[in-house]
Amino acid sequence: MKYPLVRKHLMMVPFGKKLSIGTTPNVAIEIEDPDGVIYSVLSICDGKRTVEEIHRTVLDKFPHTTLENVMEIIEQVSSMPYIMDDAALAEDPI
Repeated sequence: MKYPLVRKHLMMVPFGKKLSIGTTPNVAIEIEDPDGVIYSVLSICDGKRTVEEIHRTVLDKFPHTTLENVMEIIEQVSSMPYIMDDAALAEDPI
């Protein structure tokens, strides 16, 4: 996944040590996010940044986060289908 994008119609709400993703009752998911790194990663998945750029941005606030951690977060959420792969390339008219 090169340009991950969290679908724009979904709300992400951090609360306590969890993150809620979704807007539809009984469909929204909750993810354990004790330090907030998952929310930080997903909130900058805008379809324009690469996974590596997302990692570099998250490092400012979470220096312990590895590129592998970021990739795992994106893969976990994309299996739920909340992230679209290569969104910036899909919009490119070339």
